[in-house]
Amino acid sequence: TQQKLIEEKLQFEKMLSDSLIQKMPGIFYLYTREGEFLRWNKNFETISGYNSYEIRQMHPLDFYEGEEKEKIRERIAHHFHEALPGAEVILTTKDKRKVPIYINSMALIYEGMPCIVGMGTDITKLRRTQQDLVESEEALNRLFHESNEAILLLEDRKFIDCNEATLLLLGYSSRQEFLHQAPWK
Repeated sequence: TQQKLIEEKLQFEKMLSDSLIQKMPGIFYLYTREGEFLRWNKNFETISGYNSYEIRQMHPLDFYEGEEKEKIRERIAHHFHEALPGAEVILTTKDKRKVPIYINSMALIYEGMPCIVGMGTDITKLRRTQQDLVESEEALNRLFHESNEAILLLEDRKFIDCNEATLLLLGYSSRQEFLHQAPWK
């Protein structure tokens, strides 16, 4: 019958939706204006450290502390009035670890209720890589400036930097004086 076909199609659509949500590489969440979680994926449980029973009992603000909690409270309030860009937040896990997450969410009507749906990506590795890059650059900078060997940096046939050893070796009194010279002189 027509009714049975409609029910089968709806069942298939729900199964497809559930599968997509569970297979997302990051976290997924859907909660009401009042903060009642309606849906989330397994990644949300894994990253937060909370199980499905615990999440069902929690409010979205429970995943944040201090200033982050206020930031999320404001985002929730504003979502129902205007679209907001994605944001970096620090989620506090069940075991009190701080996890940087890039979230993107929006308000919508779900089953007749105003809700917020969103997803997020754990950016811990990105932050660690950025910190490693900063530390590496600082180490190279120290090596460059503290070396007893003359080191020159050229770009597009111009001097762009040199260390103190270069100035001493070539008899210049300042870096600026040296950098105004052409490399071929």
